[in-house]
Amino acid sequence: MIQIKSSAPGAGCLRILSQDEDLNYEVELAVLRSGVNRNKWDFRNVERYAGTFLGTPILCAFPDGQIGDGHNMKAYKDSGGNSRYSFLAPTAERIVGTIYDDPASVWTEDRDGETWIMARGKLWRFYNPELVDKIARQGSMEVSAETDVQASRRDGDVDVFEVWKGLGITILGDLVDPAVPGANIKAFAALQERFSQLKAASCHHEKGVKKLSKNKKALLKDLAPKFEGYRILGVSAGGNYVLLLNSELVPCSYEFQEADHGVVIPERITPVALSAVCAFTDTERVEVDCADLLCEAVREAEEKANAAERECRAARSELADCKQQLAAMTERENSRRMKACEDAVTTRLEEAVKNLSADPSLADSVLEDVKAGKYMNCVDADGNFTGDQMAVNALLAKIGEAQMKAASRQTARYAWETSFTPNSTKGDSLAEAIAHISD
Repeated sequence: MIQIKSSAPGAGCLRILSQDEDLNYEVELAVLRSGVNRNKWDFRNVERYAGTFLGTPILCAFPDGQIGDGHNMKAYKDSGGNSRYSFLAPTAERIVGTIYDDPASVWTEDRDGETWIMARGKLWRFYNPELVDKIARQGSMEVSAETDVQASRRDGDVDVFEVWKGLGITILGDLVDPAVPGANIKAFAALQERFSQLKAASCHHEKGVKKLSKNKKALLKDLAPKFEGYRILGVSAGGNYVLLLNSELVPCSYEFQEADHGVVIPERITPVALSAVCAFTDTERVEVDCADLLCEAVREAEEKANAAERECRAARSELADCKQQLAAMTERENSRRMKACEDAVTTRLEEAVKNLSADPSLADSVLEDVKAGKYMNCVDADGNFTGDQMAVNALLAKIGEAQMKAASRQTARYAWETSFTPNSTKGDSLAEAIAHISD
């Protein structure tokens, strides 16, 4: 403890005590880098002037409750005509922390061929809880360095800063693009982990709950068979409290007790009311009942299911009509094709009987094949029906075969075996032949 006393008798004193860890929030910053940035600025001699950021303030603006904005300040001329800046406006930046004075708190490091200025400092959490919680929740926020340029030159469209010093670092709002991509402020990893633990503890505090060593997936796998017909939405770290969803989409809760020895008592599964919160900003939030969300979702799902069922029924009915029409059309077409085959075979048979003395029974087997549907599906390359012609070809083949067999059965005869005169001796062919020759 450092104690500063006034020399005046009876005066008070100022004590500077060791600060509680909740009052300070340690952060690491990527401040700026060498090379041309988005504003066409090129900071030179980065390693030389990095130390000028030691002890400089960390600033942030909070316009209308928004966490972070730009370099909010107002330029003016004082009574002596000198340029000054004012930070008295409601939307102006205010100091929320500082870079440490320790020389080890500011250093440079190479990243992707550029030299970055890195720094460590603190934010005053007691006065800026919304800011530090936002950084911990997001992991980081973008920043922009404030500098006093003392010597510069123009190189094309780029301003090259040769001599300069750091004045501070501004934490930017979510909608403000930093001049240097990658410039940001973030909490130390250890502090972020601690923030998460504190946040979890503030949401749910369990007393007398035995912690399990199993991870969440293994725990859910063990619990699932015990809650048949329910969907497990979540479970406490110790596994004693379970949030469920039943088959009717009603949220339910269940609490294990030590006397249960892990056995689920169905009567203790209790419907509960759940709410969901949407954070539009850090201060503007809207809370809704999850039952309303589920009811609306179920209603929309039922409407869609009913509409789909109606469409399905209509489609099934239309399909049945199409099948019926197709069956009738197929039957009519098959009848037409069969009659075409029969007519073609009968017509060609009549011609063969008349002109070739063909046996009418030759068509019997062909007509049986026609009735059996043998030629029903005969089509050409274009899909035109050719079954009638195929049946006629089968008949002609049978007629030709019959004629060849009849011709082969006829006995060969000699000229003298034929009677040439009416007075020839019947039955004596040889005599008749001789008589004919002698004539």
